[in-house]
Amino acid sequence: MIELSVGHSSPAELAELRARFERMAVLLVGDRFVDFDDYLDANYAFHEWLVGLAHNPLLTATFGGLSIKSVMTRSFGSTPMTSQKFIDVQRDLTEAFERADRGAARESARAYCTLAKQRVREILAHTGGRL
Repeated sequence: MIELSVGHSSPAELAELRARFERMAVLLVGDRFVDFDDYLDANYAFHEWLVGLAHNPLLTATFGGLSIKSVMTRSFGSTPMTSQKFIDVQRDLTEAFERADRGAARESARAYCTLAKQRVREILAHTGGRL
């Protein structure tokens, strides 16, 4: 997705990416959700737009089939705590798109995946291995 979209997104598409990021960012303060349901919706909208920037119907359909909202509700919804690091790395990703910097976008995406894996491990430990 990064290869297909970074450096190929229009100014209007990048402005929408930024707007979606900003809507999401205000819903996570410190390490706590301000409003989990609103955060979940904003986070999904951010990622959906990000994937859509590739203008690839297969990627878009695949993302839609992942049931991300359901997974996040079951996992992240088990605790009001999360990590501000998620917003920080998503800001880095947004800025990499804005600068058309594929290397930085790849680095941010990898950092996000690392954080997500770590968060899942924390949640599983918190819930006794159940979601």
